[in-house]
Amino acid sequence: MQLIYLIYDSINNSVFGNQVWQPLVKRAGENKDLQVTLISFETRLISLKYSHPQIKIIQLKRTKFWGKLNLKILAYKIKKYLPEESSPYQLIARGPFAGYIAQQIYTPLCAQLTIQARGLAHAEYEYSSQCSKLRTSPHCLPAEAFLACRSLWSESWVFARSLFRRRGNPLADSREEDRHTHKGLAMTNRNWLKQALIWLRTKQLNNLECTAYQTKQPNIQIECISSALQKYLVSHYHTKLNQTNIAQYDKPTPFTPAQCLEWRIRLRQQLNISNSATVYCYSGSAHLWQCPNLVIEFFKIKLSQNPQAFLLILSNQPEIFTKLIEQAQIPTSHYYTTNVHHQEVYQYLAIANFGMVFREPHLLNWVSRPTKALEYASVELTVLHNNTVNWLMETFPQS
Repeated sequence: MQLIYLIYDSINNSVFGNQVWQPLVKRAGENKDLQVTLISFETRLISLKYSHPQIKIIQLKRTKFWGKLNLKILAYKIKKYLPEESSPYQLIARGPFAGYIAQQIYTPLCAQLTIQARGLAHAEYEYSSQCSKLRTSPHCLPAEAFLACRSLWSESWVFARSLFRRRGNPLADSREEDRHTHKGLAMTNRNWLKQALIWLRTKQLNNLECTAYQTKQPNIQIECISSALQKYLVSHYHTKLNQTNIAQYDKPTPFTPAQCLEWRIRLRQQLNISNSATVYCYSGSAHLWQCPNLVIEFFKIKLSQNPQAFLLILSNQPEIFTKLIEQAQIPTSHYYTTNVHHQEVYQYLAIANFGMVFREPHLLNWVSRPTKALEYASVELTVLHNNTVNWLMETFPQS
């Protein structure tokens, strides 16, 4: 049996190793006769660092998504990679874009088509559009601070220009006022147009997902990452409930308690962390949607309640967290920030007692299954959350 696996979100995606490659290697190990063809749609061809004797990787160029026509062209391109007419095959597609393409190339020879629903693309786009300016802020300021700084800069600029503007010329003053008026109207129109484009794009992605997650054929399965996402697809896209399931195969294999204890003892000694300390860990970036400010505020409360509390930050942006910690006036003896290689993350996670996942209340977060929570659970950490992710509430109800 041949397995064809389609991905649209790139091999360079941060979750590719754990969520795509490792499950495929696991499948290949369980079935030595299985031949896997991994087809990745890339905006530019990349050098590969993954290899396996049973897995063949094919990269196909894609353009920016403008509509379903783009995806139909890609579907036409990959038809030549399908098995011959006498050979049945399995097809797995990750996400709505690859899912739509898979629906286009579906044939009766396909013994099983599995479309992996890993979130809601339209909700992700809507959410990212709302805070796009804030997420690109180099210092990751809260919304109020960012807007205040922008307002202060605008007022300072107007004041500076007024100092050098020629006085005593009513016509010049009138023209200057008119110019500012027209500029304000142009900004208003531009914002209105931007909001209209965001609405249209969100609608477009929602329609794409509705088509991708259709279950018209009996051998199509929609694999959801959470029961909340499953319920959403059934109620909003009319996906058949008996043709959906909850993903289990892509969860990381838990480490043994003995292995976790060995890592914990060794690295606590190496980092000079007391064995009696209660360690709270955050692993991830400092993007606003990951709520880094909530992480620091939460730990500060815990430190006031327990002098033995210790904060461990594993991030590719440690300098941002260091700045937030300093602003919170947390003593240097109670935290450690570092950027570790992904292969060593689990060893450092084992140091902690708790792992933290905080999110804002939004549909995107409610139906999600945070990858970091899976990593925390694989080394026996208790996951702390703020009740904004349904999967976390079901999995860690007491947190």
